[in-house]
Amino acid sequence: MPIMTVDMDLHLRRSTPAAERLLIRTPSGIGQRITGVRYGSGNRARAIIDSVHEMSVASSMLEAVQAESAQRGARARAVGLKIGELSGVDAESLRFCFDVLVLDTELAPLALEIERLPWRNRCRHCAHEFAVVDYLTVCPKCGAADTELASGDELEFAYLEIEEK
Repeated sequence: MPIMTVDMDLHLRRSTPAAERLLIRTPSGIGQRITGVRYGSGNRARAIIDSVHEMSVASSMLEAVQAESAQRGARARAVGLKIGELSGVDAESLRFCFDVLVLDTELAPLALEIERLPWRNRCRHCAHEFAVVDYLTVCPKCGAADTELASGDELEFAYLEIEEK
């Protein structure tokens, strides 16, 4: 499995052989900023670099969890997150990054529970709300093409489960 580990300043710290096959790195790749890594052939390498976005989202979530826990003098047990289909966040990459950041910290064994939200549009003509499938945004009820986003772009906390210390 291709995995790269970077620090908060995006310096490459570790990578698996599978990741190295997908990326062309200089011999001194460890410690190099991720912006200094060039893509190898194929689109799979792009997916590796894109997970840096999920790492920053996970890091920001954990900062918020720590701040809220400290303010309440409590220990966080679980955090719930809503991720819309159009949010630009890959739920599985986010889960992986979250687990890596929580591992061996005072937050462990913090659980991440993800609710995936589908892309839904609303017809401006008849107000019918419907799930968008295969990018077809025409209203299935009245046939109008004038529709607007109703949901699916969310990235939000749903809840934080805490226990008193």
